[in-house]
Amino acid sequence: MLVSIIIPAHNAAGTIKRTIASALVQDHQDTELILVDNNSSDGTLKIMEAAALEHPEKIRVSNCPIQGCSAARNWGIKLSKGEWLQFLDADDALEPGKIKNQVAVIKADTGWIISPYRILFPDGNILVNMPTADLWKGLVYQYRTGYTCSNLYRRESLATVGNWNEALPDNTDPYLHFELLKAGVPHLVTLAVETNYYQHNAPGRVSTNSPVAGNQRRIHMLAEVNQFLKHHQPDYWEQNSNYFSAALLSTIRILATHDLSLAFENYRKYFHSTDLTSLFGQPMISKSFLRAYQLLGFRRTEWLRLHGTSWLPTGFKNWLKTT
Repeated sequence: MLVSIIIPAHNAAGTIKRTIASALVQDHQDTELILVDNNSSDGTLKIMEAAALEHPEKIRVSNCPIQGCSAARNWGIKLSKGEWLQFLDADDALEPGKIKNQVAVIKADTGWIISPYRILFPDGNILVNMPTADLWKGLVYQYRTGYTCSNLYRRESLATVGNWNEALPDNTDPYLHFELLKAGVPHLVTLAVETNYYQHNAPGRVSTNSPVAGNQRRIHMLAEVNQFLKHHQPDYWEQNSNYFSAALLSTIRILATHDLSLAFENYRKYFHSTDLTSLFGQPMISKSFLRAYQLLGFRRTEWLRLHGTSWLPTGFKNWLKTT
């Protein structure tokens, strides 16, 4: 079974050798590598071409003139031949058995495989993100539907939802997973941690890094999720609406860290008539903050959070987060 490994890159000369190497050592031998340069101005393209010269039977190189991670991935899809697609960002890496172990569990109707991933931070800390059994909940909280590189996608499944949305500069994999879930594409979940996501703030990623716009797009997506579930899965929504509403409010709080006025607009739009006591006990937002919103209002509470961090006692801040 041919698996196409698609690696888009923009100014990734510092990391792409490691990425390509992790693709070449896969235990599943029936693979091809599609390296897509996305208008790099550093040595990325030269590294790609050198790798293709060394492994001409495995690697093809192309340039995607349209800027953006989704455009580059879709470009790679057009050039690829595999029934299954492995997307690999140019600063991340796969463990040798990753693709082999996922291919081994594929069934006739499997449309995508969801797997956990390891987040490696610059300070040496490591966090493992495991998928949830309930993928709708994983979609809206803690990105627990796998991510671009930890999952494996059947070509036909992506075609069903129009492949990657090229209008999105970020939040690309949550939106893709939302489309797959809406379409009811059958999936499998595996538990082996065989993808390494390297967290960093260095330039060179294909995607953009705008916290205000990115969080606003995520808020919009979570609101879409809520509306979809409310109308298309009403029984499920009735049982779990508080969870999804709390996830939306939690993301609005994250936006408040970067743009309080915009966050307040979102709060008024989605929660102006909500009884916040109904959200008590949800894991993503503490009861103390919900009570503070009721007492002081959202804007004043978040202003105090943002401006009071320097003088509030640490114990009190921790209490707010956890009670």
